[in-house]
Amino acid sequence: MLMTHEPQQAVAAARRQAQQSSSTHPVHCYSLKAAAEPGLLPNVIGLFAKNGLVPLRWHSDLLAPHNEELSIDFQVAGLAQQRAEYLARCMEQIYGVHTVLISQKY
Repeated sequence: MLMTHEPQQAVAAARRQAQQSSSTHPVHCYSLKAAAEPGLLPNVIGLFAKNGLVPLRWHSDLLAPHNEELSIDFQVAGLAQQRAEYLARCMEQIYGVHTVLISQKY
């Protein structure tokens, strides 16, 4: 299988960004509850991709009883508080998103 170095370079750049910004900005933790729709995950991650951001962590689960709701948790480094809150408001506007919570850790 032939692989390019571009994904590796993007990951390395994201790590450098996280390390450089960790001293000045906290890591923002997002938690979303949303409808379990096929296009929802790309819409959420696309918001960050369009802003040149790569989440440090990403986890999603279908919730019981009938897998009708999706829980998404992820962390992003390098954001000023105002920008992190702006992105949370943008996620609230994505069709199918019910709840967006944001917190931070240092």
